[in-house]
Amino acid sequence: MSTVKPEGFHEHHRQKRRGGDNRPVNLLYVSPEMHDWIEKNPAKAMELGWTVSQQSDPAEIVVVLPDPAEFKKPRESKPRAEEKPRDRGVISMRPPKDERENGAGRWDDYMQSGRELGAKADFAWSESVPDYTVAMFFIGVGLLAFRDELDSGLEEGAYEAYRES
Repeated sequence: MSTVKPEGFHEHHRQKRRGGDNRPVNLLYVSPEMHDWIEKNPAKAMELGWTVSQQSDPAEIVVVLPDPAEFKKPRESKPRAEEKPRDRGVISMRPPKDERENGAGRWDDYMQSGRELGAKADFAWSESVPDYTVAMFFIGVGLLAFRDELDSGLEEGAYEAYRES
């Protein structure tokens, strides 16, 4: 145990000075927060051996190290800035990772077909256009076409027949 007080630490006498002494067994070097905790929690400090009664010998009382969270000051939380609600949704789509996942080859085929159809429609798509963009475009086109078909009035039962085809 060091007998040199670290910078910024307090010298705490386990047994008060009036009956205690400066033997290393009676001294603890503690942070200011810990010293404050010891003074404010005398019963717990006595239980842990951080303070010793006048009738006891500090050499016979064990010092127990408590959980540091017990004597730390609670952190002051800063109020968070209010977030504006987002006016857009997030859509997530993940292509299969490799051929072991069902559809890995199909994904590549679909993306190639999408790029070719886009080129026929005079879209200036380069190879750097992400698959996600190609897929979302055709999903959107398909949904719009299906909506138009529904709006034009499918006969009753035609939707089921459409699904089966």
